[in-house]
Amino acid sequence: MSDVKELQKLLKNMNDEDKAVGDDFNDFMKATKHALLTLAGSIQDFADLEEGMKDPRRPVKERNAFLQTAMDKAVKSFLDASQKVRKFQHRITPVVMSQFKDWENAENAVKAIKIKKAE
Repeated sequence: MSDVKELQKLLKNMNDEDKAVGDDFNDFMKATKHALLTLAGSIQDFADLEEGMKDPRRPVKERNAFLQTAMDKAVKSFLDASQKVRKFQHRITPVVMSQFKDWENAENAVKAIKIKKAE
């Protein structure tokens, strides 16, 4: 059996958790946008490298040395940004699942609400 005070407390807790999820999700979206821009930059770097490898004016040894350095930089740049996105997998998923459980509890509490009749 639920009472109104329990429902009020449940509402407050759910509202606080909802705000925290919103904040985390906004941070996730910022990290995602940054990672997507970084990926676009890495793709452009790869395309430029492909073209640079065809440049007959530069010695083969020089082109190959530059290739490894540039590849390492482009790959590392994206992987760093990607890791910032992936860290949210462990932050957001459990909290969202907890939110669904809270909603289930709220539904059950509302169904079980009992208010005393006037005497």
